[in-house]
Amino acid sequence: MPRRDAQVHKTISRLLRGSNKPPPIWYGAMLAYPPTSPPPLKLQNQKRRAFDLSPNVTPSQLLDKRPVNIVYPEDRLRQQFFKDHPYEAFRAKNLVESREVGEEAINGPEWQRLVQRGRNPTPEDCIQYSLNLHQTMHMPLSDAYRSAVHQYRALRAEHAIMRSFACAEADAYGAEFSSYEFDRLHRMEEAELEKWRLAQQGEKERLARNKKWTATPNIPPAEWSAGDIYMQRLRQGGGPRLRSEIVYPESGINSAETTQTQVVDTFLADGSRLRTEDDEDILYDRRGHRNDIHAPTF
Repeated sequence: MPRRDAQVHKTISRLLRGSNKPPPIWYGAMLAYPPTSPPPLKLQNQKRRAFDLSPNVTPSQLLDKRPVNIVYPEDRLRQQFFKDHPYEAFRAKNLVESREVGEEAINGPEWQRLVQRGRNPTPEDCIQYSLNLHQTMHMPLSDAYRSAVHQYRALRAEHAIMRSFACAEADAYGAEFSSYEFDRLHRMEEAELEKWRLAQQGEKERLARNKKWTATPNIPPAEWSAGDIYMQRLRQGGGPRLRSEIVYPESGINSAETTQTQVVDTFLADGSRLRTEDDEDILYDRRGHRNDIHAPTF
């Protein structure tokens, strides 16, 4: 029955107070026997029981078949801790069990300070200490978490300072530390780059060996002697200097050591080729004048 049908007598009573009309005939009977009020909404929305259901619905269909969520009290603490300290998740942790089982850690009312678990606590120690304060000391969870985090940060800062001073002292005594992964990757990268440099240098040398000519003139480093040194070498039975014999003053290195090009003379015999050591000997007369067999006769 709608709610408005159960409130008809109340509505008529309010209307009669403000008007001079006589009440209806059924008004007295309705006041004596008012209509039943509808049940509350909570009972209306209540699920029907098994004996009230239709025959086509079985009681097993009313059960929630989803598994119940497994929730522990420290889950909220762990989530909040790693939200406030995200880099603590990168700390290395050994998951291998040792042969000896360690002693049971302190817990309960005796655990008054976080340092009782060690001077280098883990995130799990901080979480368990917060839960211990909440359960044994009856502290609010927020206050217990705040106290545990404060002690945890103080111990971690103390451990970081002690470690830095210990490393500096060991380094002063000549200790060698193992390199980090970043250093190893840097050395591997440098080795690969050095291979590329050597390969590029070998490619340049190969191109220089295969090159038949060069645009760089081979100018003798000594001062110009107007051909006197050249003629003196010819009289001594030598000949023009070879490219391998030229020493550049800037570097002091023989040109034959820098490049492995073909050993040729710097003196051009003709316009078609370079003079080599295998050319014919130049003959001289008694006066020391040049007598070339290929010289033209007039």
